[in-house]
Amino acid sequence: VQYRDLRSSKEANRIIANQHGTLGDIRKVLSTKYKHWQYEQEYRVYVDLLDIDPVTKLHFTEFGPKVILREVIIGAKSNVERLQVAAVLRELDGKVDVRNARLGFKKYEVVTQQDQSLWK
Repeated sequence: VQYRDLRSSKEANRIIANQHGTLGDIRKVLSTKYKHWQYEQEYRVYVDLLDIDPVTKLHFTEFGPKVILREVIIGAKSNVERLQVAAVLRELDGKVDVRNARLGFKKYEVVTQQDQSLWK
């Protein structure tokens, strides 16, 4: 992800209004965030949408040597419990950093909940 002070609404508006743009144009818009979020050190991966799950009609790519899940952050207002996350992770449980987030006490920020007793 590239972090910027100002977003290029000109590029985004051109792509939306004309309903076209090069793949590079689209990726640039989709991979740009405001610099305030730079602490996230986010990566975005773009994959082919040729494979489709016949039941859900959703597109996914498998985790493997090229796409490795390293971290799961459960949102501050989520009701998801630890055991639910472990069940979804299955064999990856224990190999992936799983954290529960909370809102900052004095700043506008999202941080890791240090009191693990507050997350079932």
